[in-house]
Amino acid sequence: MTDRRQIADELWAAFKDKWDGEKKFALRAIKKHLTGRDDMSSWHYQIMQHIDDNGEPYLAIHEFYTMHDGKEGWTQKAVPIEADTLSEMRKALLAILTDIERHGVRDAKTGLVVQTGSDSNVAHSAERHAQ
Repeated sequence: MTDRRQIADELWAAFKDKWDGEKKFALRAIKKHLTGRDDMSSWHYQIMQHIDDNGEPYLAIHEFYTMHDGKEGWTQKAVPIEADTLSEMRKALLAILTDIERHGVRDAKTGLVVQTGSDSNVAHSAERHAQ
């Protein structure tokens, strides 16, 4: 008979790279329920600074994870901002804005902080790239 840990590991392996946002959050909750532990202590939206092919910096939204052992990681690609309803979209956007203020901007290659969240230059940097 298959134990709960094996089921949780198989679910995680099958869907962790295919799902993002709320579906990935639900998958982590299922894994935590089955195993009684959570491999990830926390996650948040993180603005990451990338460099395009012309050497110009641009910002993108990623998921950023802090593991239970203190290690940090983030999604390799920017995450899409999707929702089934307008209300869910508002919640996601508010969470992103809150996380920008809390966590600032990090370098996409190194993970080092390049701007703090309280720095108003973050918004101006994003505006310049959008123009």
